[in-house]
Amino acid sequence: MKKIAVFSFLIGLGIILFSSGLAYPEQNSAPYIKLGLDYYHLKEYTKARQAFEQAVKLEPDNFEAHYNLALTDLELKEYEEAIEELMV
Repeated sequence: MKKIAVFSFLIGLGIILFSSGLAYPEQNSAPYIKLGLDYYHLKEYTKARQAFEQAVKLEPDNFEAHYNLALTDLELKEYEEAIEELMV
């Protein structure tokens, strides 16, 4: 139980730092992928999708961003979008 609380706290802290612009510069997709993964693990799939979309926008050739966006689309039952992301 304590591990879950600590994990949730760290994810929340990461989201707060990132959202405030203190964590990373905007020209790199890595922080958006990290933010998307945090939201994904919290089962906040719509927010995760937004973060992964931003990562793809910044780095259209980033496989990890497309892959995670596809996984998120599957959770949102957006099957055609998931297939499109994997075809890129």
